Amino acid sequence: MERNVDYSVRPRYEDFILNLDGADLRFLLSRTCPAADTSAAGQEAVELLMSQDSAHTALSFCDPDVLDVAHLVHILEDSASLDTLTEVAYWASDADVMAHDTPKGVDRKRRRVGKQQLEHVLRRGQRQGLVWEEPAGVWHVPPHISEVFPAEPSLSFRVADLVANMPADVLSRRMERMGLEPDSARGEGAPRALNASDLTVRNLQARQVEQIAGFLCDPVKVRALVMTAPVDIRNELRWMATDEKYLPSYMWSELRADAVRWAEERLLLTVVEEPAMPVFEQEAEAHNGPTEVARLVGAVALALKGDMWSIRKPHPTESFPATLESKELTEASVAAVAFASAFMDAAGSGDGRLKDPLHMYEESSLLWIQDFAASIGASGFAAPWIVEMLVNAGLIHADSGHPTPRALQYWYNADASTRWAYLVAGFLVGRGPWHGEFPWVTVGVDDLSHATLAYGYPFAAREVVSLAAQLEEDQKFYGCCVEGHMAWNVDNLCARNGADGDAMVGWLLEQAGILGILYHGHASWQAMAIMYALHDIWLTDQHVGAQRIAELIAEYAAGQVPTAEAVQIARLFKDAAPNERLAATLDGVASNQVALALDFIGDRETCAETSRWIISEESLRRACLAVDGDVDVLFSQLGPLVNSSMKLVIYAELVRITKTEKLQEMYEREAVESTPSLDDVPENAAPETDTGQRVSHGAQTDGSERTADSGHADTSEQAEDSGDSDNSEGLEGPEQLSLF
Repeated sequence: MERNVDYSVRPRYEDFILNLDGADLRFLLSRTCPAADTSAAGQEAVELLMSQDSAHTALSFCDPDVLDVAHLVHILEDSASLDTLTEVAYWASDADVMAHDTPKGVDRKRRRVGKQQLEHVLRRGQRQGLVWEEPAGVWHVPPHISEVFPAEPSLSFRVADLVANMPADVLSRRMERMGLEPDSARGEGAPRALNASDLTVRNLQARQVEQIAGFLCDPVKVRALVMTAPVDIRNELRWMATDEKYLPSYMWSELRADAVRWAEERLLLTVVEEPAMPVFEQEAEAHNGPTEVARLVGAVALALKGDMWSIRKPHPTESFPATLESKELTEASVAAVAFASAFMDAAGSGDGRLKDPLHMYEESSLLWIQDFAASIGASGFAAPWIVEMLVNAGLIHADSGHPTPRALQYWYNADASTRWAYLVAGFLVGRGPWHGEFPWVTVGVDDLSHATLAYGYPFAAREVVSLAAQLEEDQKFYGCCVEGHMAWNVDNLCARNGADGDAMVGWLLEQAGILGILYHGHASWQAMAIMYALHDIWLTDQHVGAQRIAELIAEYAAGQVPTAEAVQIARLFKDAAPNERLAATLDGVASNQVALALDFIGDRETCAETSRWIISEESLRRACLAVDGDVDVLFSQLGPLVNSSMKLVIYAELVRITKTEKLQEMYEREAVESTPSLDDVPENAAPETDTGQRVSHGAQTDGSERTADSGHADTSEQAEDSGDSDNSEGLEGPEQLSLF
């Protein structure tokens, strides 16, 4: 295995691509060119993999530790041996990665990276398109990656910049002080004089740059050279490497000036002019000349930093006994499906409970979604997220808010578990680049960055599920473990594409909590169902749509979210409005038929794990008007509710309406309300209809609760009162009836 790298002989990344086998090439294409054809080969694959878009994607989706190790290779002039890298590679401490209190305490020491560990990270980097190995033990950064690599100011100064515009005699003198022969070949062996053919291929200065790079990119040689300096100069150079601040020359101390002169004579740094502004205005007035700063070569600064430049590592995840039961996570899933069902029913019925939005992602749409949630007793916080999932799953049009053909085909006939699967699919696929801007993305990012974030969001959502699936049902994660794990997967993506990583993590965790996938650090069957359903797809890096994802999840989630058919009805006596006497309650998600029936005769008060409808005088009167007073038609509309005691109770309340005044007369009075003339008021004595007869019979069987209302002795008086009321209140509307 090579220790020293010959910078005069660099392999070509094109040749590496052409020599890849089919499986590795397809994986690399899918990783760095997600929009391209993965069957590309030969020169077409070379052009795709060495494009700027490919470099942008590779850097956005690489793991943080892979990025840090590749950065080390980049600092060492894009080529470094494994032995050289082990000299400068240190793991970050637990304190660097959001440590939490544990019985064993926090380890704050940074340790060297082992050779095997480093090689493992490098091989992951090769699969992610950031580095490649050629020959064995020597690693390189591809040129298209090197051009767009994120710059670290204190480590970005290259050897080529060091010798640029330097007189040949000065360069030769300084190389000799380093211990290099200006005309010798690089390496540890005897010097070799350059012949004429060498000089025709490359000029002398380029050859010297390669020699200098070979020396400065070896941290052992750099440290040995610095050890020959006086102690105070040695310490000052180390301070300059770790300080990461560039003081202008007029602010140098005498020691700093001596250290700069010593290092400059040995090609460790150079003094350059930079348009840096002085810190204070008075300093600007006192100094009128150009601003000069000392720049250490990046490889030299890396060698002198020691453990100050560390490689990130994942936050250690740790669980402890859970504080919530599994049923509470199921209740969260039920509440999400219950609101989604209510929203879809309202969006599909056109009954006026929802306004038609101009666009689902406008601020006004957010307000009316929250207003609708408040009207049915649902969570105003969760409502916009759930609607977002419905849009992402292709069930709601983003531009109109109306159900899509997919919703008409799959949603309305689905059980509660299947509906939950559709919500999860909407969460996993994300909004996509065609559904408006992401709130956590800085305004003005280019199209490539926005597309990268849209492509990366499903990968981040996948990590939430992956983390939750690691938990046992009786365990939970510390909050820092959840945040640390998610930051590991999204920070690099967001930092490179103009997005807020914390906001993206918050978005993901809020949706996961609403669905019960990861709820306050707890997990249950939800995460395992998703993982079982999608494990093979995720493992093979396949891209499937929301419909297929929902179908797969529904198979494993079957029966987990209860669909409620049994309705409990009870009378209200306390803490109720004067006209509210009945409450219909059910646990779980109401089926579509049950929900429509209850919406027909009542008003939803609560929409959560337990849903409740209030049946009042107004709601029953509205239902009667909708069926033109035909009780048989009304009961046919109620569908599954027409059973056992539910029918009897509702029938009894309808009797209260029709007992005082027949339904036909009620409809005639409704017409009077909108008529300005008294001539159009119908006569009071209308013949009794069959419906009225049927209702009167029901009234006689109602028992003692209606005794006061149904006395035969007062029949004539009631008729007179009714007639008088008709004559006196014809213009003001119908008589206000009391059902109860």
